[in-house]
Amino acid sequence: MNLYYCKGRQVLSLLVVIFILYGCGAATSDPFLRRRAANVVMISSESPIEMKNKKFVIIDEIMGKSCGEKTGSDPSVEAALQMLKIEAGKLYADAVIDFICEEVSSSWGNCSKAIECRGDAITWKDR
Repeated sequence: MNLYYCKGRQVLSLLVVIFILYGCGAATSDPFLRRRAANVVMISSESPIEMKNKKFVIIDEIMGKSCGEKTGSDPSVEAALQMLKIEAGKLYADAVIDFICEEVSSSWGNCSKAIECRGDAITWKDR
C-alpha cells in the first residue's frame, strides 16, 4: 500500500475525530450558553395552565439528538431533550413548546439508531 495513502487516511481519521469531539464538547462549554439553556422551560401538556396560556412568538423549530455511540448502548430521550434546551439557549429562547421525540435510524458517526426531539423555541411577548 502507498505510504502517502496510509498517512492521508490517518490524518483524515484524526480530523474527523477532532471535529466530532469538538462538536460534542462545545455544546455547554460556554458558561453563558449553559446558563441560558438551564433557564429554558419545557412546556408540555402537564405544564401549569398559566404557562400554556402566555402569549409567545415562535423563534424557530429546533432539534436535539442522542445517539448510542457504543455497540450495545441505547440513545437517551433525556439527553436528546437536554440538547433541545441547548439549541433553544443558542436562540435566546424562553421556552420550548410542541416538542416530541422519536427513535430514528441514523448515519451520524457510529450511530445506527438515535433519539431525535423536535420542538418550537419561543420567546414570551410580555418580557
